[in-house]
Amino acid sequence: MTARPALRKGIPQIRAGERLTNVGTAIQQELDADQVVAVHELVGYSMGQMRIQKPQKLGYKSPVNDETLMKSGQVLNIYVVAKSGTFGVRFQPPEFRTVLTQDGADSVMLSAMVEVTHDGHRLLSRLID
Repeated sequence: MTARPALRKGIPQIRAGERLTNVGTAIQQELDADQVVAVHELVGYSMGQMRIQKPQKLGYKSPVNDETLMKSGQVLNIYVVAKSGTFGVRFQPPEFRTVLTQDGADSVMLSAMVEVTHDGHRLLSRLID
């Protein structure tokens, strides 16, 4: 129930010239309000000539002071990956594509593909309610 509102708080932060960390900070505030933890092992990303490229987009408040600014035309995949319980996930071998919570708690992942515009953003994917 927390992931959708968290994603909806992060998306409006997207605007050319604004700090990319604003998105993660807004998501983190919503997660914190509902006592849900962000999964730090997974992040969103930018798209362009390559499907996945820098900068990474954290779905939580950045632990460092990152001054990266969003640029008009940039396409971002914004992820909210969160869980109840305590921090910690593990990746299941052999391919390491499956992620399991260490404490067995429920988890969720939602995403949105968003284009940065000079006056805000344009949602490129649908948010499912």
